[in-house]
Amino acid sequence: MLTRGASPSPIPHQQDLLVAAADQPFRFPATFTFVVRSFTVLDGIGKTLDPRFDITEISAPYARGLLLEAKPQFAKWADEFKKRSDNQNRAVANLFKSPNRLEDIGSVISRLESGDLKLRVRALEAERALTRVQAWQGVVSSALVASTLVNVGTVLSVSAVTTGATLCFGGAAVFGVLLAKSYLKVAALEKKERQLAGAI
Repeated sequence: MLTRGASPSPIPHQQDLLVAAADQPFRFPATFTFVVRSFTVLDGIGKTLDPRFDITEISAPYARGLLLEAKPQFAKWADEFKKRSDNQNRAVANLFKSPNRLEDIGSVISRLESGDLKLRVRALEAERALTRVQAWQGVVSSALVASTLVNVGTVLSVSAVTTGATLCFGGAAVFGVLLAKSYLKVAALEKKERQLAGAI
């Protein structure tokens, strides 16, 4: 307790604190004042809106992540050195491999130009169109043969050639069945094309 006219009692380790302050073992940057002030203002606004607001509780996960996930400077230097060493080794290896690769590329180009090597490229749209054309050709061919046999059978039946007319009508029936199968195949292909077009 202080009395009037008495000198205040010295604080324990006061001299040590004064010596440490005089030596200035570390200095805060000038912008640190504004950072502290911004956190103080943020804490005041948060407590005004919500008395249970605690900035330390909110910032703890981020601080923990920075402390645990951040690598030491030595580890960063080691990673950087390893990365540069790998790049250098790759560059040296490519220095000796590049002539062989260029020679291989030149050989392939020469074979392409001479026709010894042919590239095969699949065009899916062209393949589907060709399949559809072949199916339509089957429909047209079956219809043509069936109609021809019907005409021949009709002529033979009028001419009283019963056996020939029967054979022609039987053949027309067979090609009629083939015509129906070909048409169903074309319909299935067109339905599949519409489904693919709708999906795209």
